[in-house]
Amino acid sequence: MLIWFAVLMLGYSLAEAAEPKYSQTRDIMKSGEIKGTLQCDTGSLLVDAWVYTPGDSFTAVTDGAGNFILRFVPEGKYTLKISFDTGDGQIENVVVKPKMTTDLGLVKITCPVVNVCLGKKDGFPCDDDDICTANDLCKNGTCAGIPVDCNDWNPCTEDECVPVVGCAHQPLTGVACNDTNACTANDVCSNGTCAGTPIICNDWNHCTRDECDMKTGCVYQPLNGMPCDDGNACTTQDACTNGVCTGAPADCNDGNQCTDDKCDLIAGCFHQPLNGTPCDDGNACTTQDACTNGVCTGAPADCNDGNECTEDGCDTKTGCTHKPLNGTPCDDHNACTAQDACKNGVCNGNPITCDDNNPCTKDFCNVSAGCTHSPISDVPCDDVSLCTVNDTCKNGVCSGQPIDCNDGDSCTDDSCLPDKGCVHKGKIDPGCSN
Repeated sequence: MLIWFAVLMLGYSLAEAAEPKYSQTRDIMKSGEIKGTLQCDTGSLLVDAWVYTPGDSFTAVTDGAGNFILRFVPEGKYTLKISFDTGDGQIENVVVKPKMTTDLGLVKITCPVVNVCLGKKDGFPCDDDDICTANDLCKNGTCAGIPVDCNDWNPCTEDECVPVVGCAHQPLTGVACNDTNACTANDVCSNGTCAGTPIICNDWNHCTRDECDMKTGCVYQPLNGMPCDDGNACTTQDACTNGVCTGAPADCNDGNQCTDDKCDLIAGCFHQPLNGTPCDDGNACTTQDACTNGVCTGAPADCNDGNECTEDGCDTKTGCTHKPLNGTPCDDHNACTAQDACKNGVCNGNPITCDDNNPCTKDFCNVSAGCTHSPISDVPCDDVSLCTVNDTCKNGVCSGQPIDCNDGDSCTDDSCLPDKGCVHKGKIDPGCSN
């Protein structure tokens, strides 16, 4: 084995040293190259195998994946020789063309099986030529290892160990997974990578700052003092308080006593007109104020004080006014006065005289009927006649007894004149003297 290793290393050095030389001495324009991958019939890759053409010192050695490239091969048809530590092989009818690469692809070579554990004690390190095992040891004359762990801890790969190749991680697509990010949802594999759709951390609350923490998910930080809208038309000056939007109650008072002031959560303040409700229209010149279709109105106040000696009016602030009159004719409704006239707002007249110059009547005045003259009787009186005596009232008439004017003289005509009394007028008679 050591000898073969020395030869192998020598081959490397020869190949490395010869390559520049041949590239100079050979006609490159008439040379090509051969490449391929060698695999034992047992399934394992053929590593560190020499590849060459007979009679040519220029060689190639397979790498860890069984690949080789043999350069600067003159144009022609060859049988490639292969030498490795457990045997030899060959590949026939390999055609090389100038300035071209002949790719042999995967070539399987018969590799004699060598029992590396023959005569070895159990526990002796060995190589079972299986890339899918590790820590190979001899036991009972057989080399065996522990299956390798191909788990890459990626939920989006299908992990397995493939003979010759080793651990393989097949990317998955469309398989549900968990990307361990709390800020994504509906995680699914895509070409071997687990990813989800970013979640929306909107709690529809104006009073929180919406964020997402990759470990815990959505976080809603309460806000304070920020203007907001609580969706209630019956509040004003809405602002955030510990993550809650609140406002002060709206003042829906329209100052109208004839509306029922209310508030609707959606429409806000509204004012329902009232009817028939007592109110005050602020006008002292109206009475019996009441609401009519949301308006306070009253009937005009009656400011007539029944006094014709005042000028009646109304002030909207103080109410009825009564201005005293002077000199205006009026009626004090007293039949015992005359020439009635207003004075300082009072109707007064001059007293009338009810004396009828009749001593046989009792004169007085009735405020409704005026002067009255009640007849009297049996009261001495004077009928202003010299022709009566013992005058006495009877049923309102003054009368007396006629006086006797007979003077006992036949030569006079006796009579009586009321204003003169008895009159004796001489007769013109032959038997009478003057």
